[in-house]
Amino acid sequence: MENRVGSPAGLSREKAKPWRKRSRQQSTKRKIRRALNVFFRWAGEKYDIPNPCPGLGRWPPPLQLRRFYSLEEIKAIMAAVRSDLEYVLVVLILDTGLR
Repeated sequence: MENRVGSPAGLSREKAKPWRKRSRQQSTKRKIRRALNVFFRWAGEKYDIPNPCPGLGRWPPPLQLRRFYSLEEIKAIMAAVRSDLEYVLVVLILDTGLR
């Protein structure tokens, strides 16, 4: 097998397929993408090597799903209301999704 710059000797596509097809978490994919970007940026500056993956860029941050109050929690909050002002504020917070 030809030993080219950037490809380790003995590594073939067939040997790499099981590794490439594994399922990874989003955070792991982000770390791999970040490492590739940093490495190829450095290689381009130091050795004038063209970046093979210029379009990688950054991924948008992962969406954080917020936990909503359950019906039992809402009933408990409403039962704890002691005045009209508290009632108005609690209803405003629950209706608009304020935290």
